[in-house]
Amino acid sequence: MAQLPRMPDRGESLRRLAPLFGLGVQFAVTILFGVGIGYVIDNRYDVDPWAKLIGGVVGIGIGFYQFFRAVLPRESDQRDRPGNES
Repeated sequence: MAQLPRMPDRGESLRRLAPLFGLGVQFAVTILFGVGIGYVIDNRYDVDPWAKLIGGVVGIGIGFYQFFRAVLPRESDQRDRPGNES
């Protein structure tokens, strides 16, 4: 009789997913931080709304960078997985 694949225990699954739980908040905070810095620059140098827009775009870029860095597997993680013979 064929055996079913072993299911990982709940604790192991949560440990692997824990770094992903805060990604939405981290993404939003990064964007707000960029817009906030743009707001300060706008008020100081009277270039409204350009610094806020640039700060928001930079915040979005950094947010996506952090998101994909957390989500996509790294090469070192691939080598450490069981069953990988490389």
